[in-house]
Amino acid sequence: DDAAPMPAWFKNRVNQEFMKLALRGISILIAAGDDGASGARARLDPTACQQSNPEFPAESPWVTAVGGTQLARAATPVCQYSTDTVIISCQDEHEVVCSSSTGGGVTTGGGFSNGFERPWYQSGINGVVANYLRQSDSPVPDVEKWFYNTSGRAYPDISGISSNYLVWMGDHLEPTSGTSASTPLLAAMITRLNEDRLQQGMPPLGFINPLLYRLAERHPEVFNDVVIGDNRCSVKGCCETGFGAARGWDAATGHGSLNMPALRRLLRRGAVEEFALHPDLRFLVATPVPRATVLHSLLLAVPVVTAGVALLGLATFALQRRARSVRELFSSTSSLRAPLF
Repeated sequence: DDAAPMPAWFKNRVNQEFMKLALRGISILIAAGDDGASGARARLDPTACQQSNPEFPAESPWVTAVGGTQLARAATPVCQYSTDTVIISCQDEHEVVCSSSTGGGVTTGGGFSNGFERPWYQSGINGVVANYLRQSDSPVPDVEKWFYNTSGRAYPDISGISSNYLVWMGDHLEPTSGTSASTPLLAAMITRLNEDRLQQGMPPLGFINPLLYRLAERHPEVFNDVVIGDNRCSVKGCCETGFGAARGWDAATGHGSLNMPALRRLLRRGAVEEFALHPDLRFLVATPVPRATVLHSLLLAVPVVTAGVALLGLATFALQRRARSVRELFSSTSSLRAPLF
């Protein structure tokens, strides 16, 4: 939703709950939106195109914001090259920024928060966000002409295919698009990574943003970089300005999509120690689960099971009393000779 009308106290309170979930080792993935950098207001109000309009909770520093991509043959700059004597036509499909202007159905959201400062995992003069703000592949808009907060929390963090999913609706298939489709796709990938780690006695990834940005610095091969497209459009039309894709992190697709084979190899047992040297990533190191912890969990489960049995007993007792009352009611009538129960 549009972040501007939401009071700061509300967003801060929600962030506190996000932080609690992060401490519990839970990954929170949020859709970056379907109306580009100017947000849903641009669908009906052309004046909304005059600036970036970030969305909440995608702009929260404590969630992983997921953008959207679509498949296209012109996925690299060379595929768009054409002169009077040379025309390059690429046949393989790869990912580009999902945009309604290119048949994507929606346009991925992305930009910079007006309410939250750039978090520690995005900071640094040579960080990926700082590099994006000064890169020349797809220069960012002039902040004096089109306002956005260059020091705010930047999103999305990662992206996935968000265009043309086939959904079974009753008795037929319907195509649909949205970052609400790419988000569960990425969530399934994170779940698979957690499953791999749990089978090796390793903890789940939990709050993954520090890991993603550290990987971008040390192992960019775990991402499928998206370098073509922009997010200047909404679902129903296009603004003149938005954020373009570029090499590395960008405000249209984040780090790009996940290269699962490379990521699974990197996060296996014995391959994470180099990340554990970074204070934000010590949780990656495999730690055996103490037996006391297992015993403690079983002891905690005992009251729950006991309560369930007690409730079942009460329900059975109530049903027996109800059956007895019904039996007595029918046995008192002269028309009923044989007992029902």
